[in-house]
Amino acid sequence: MDRQSDREIADTTTAIDLLGEWFRWSDAYRPNLGVPGVAPYCKDSRTSRQYDEAADLTHDRVYQAQMETVDFCMDAIAAPMRQSIGAEMRCRELNAEVRAKVWRSRQGVSFSDALAVVMIVMRKKGLFD
Repeated sequence: MDRQSDREIADTTTAIDLLGEWFRWSDAYRPNLGVPGVAPYCKDSRTSRQYDEAADLTHDRVYQAQMETVDFCMDAIAAPMRQSIGAEMRCRELNAEVRAKVWRSRQGVSFSDALAVVMIVMRKKGLFD
């Protein structure tokens, strides 16, 4: 029984950490609005990766794949649950010391309920293995 509860606690902690990382990753996304981000004479220039460590490149690829999987899991749950998780992650990001509750869902979806549902999808995608 203790192993099951230890495993559940570890999975919950992992899920919250992954959702926090996902929130920061998805917050950095900026859509392409058709306006070039570079000058026309620089658009073909690329950064050289010749001095990057192989471990760093591997980590970046793994991180990208992991965040895309978490994004898929978030897309698989209902919108009120996504909103609840997004609001909680934003509160945790902004109010690291305070942890003030600033948002409540009209549909009555709590963070713990939404977390339980998204953890089911995460488990099916193998994020806890």
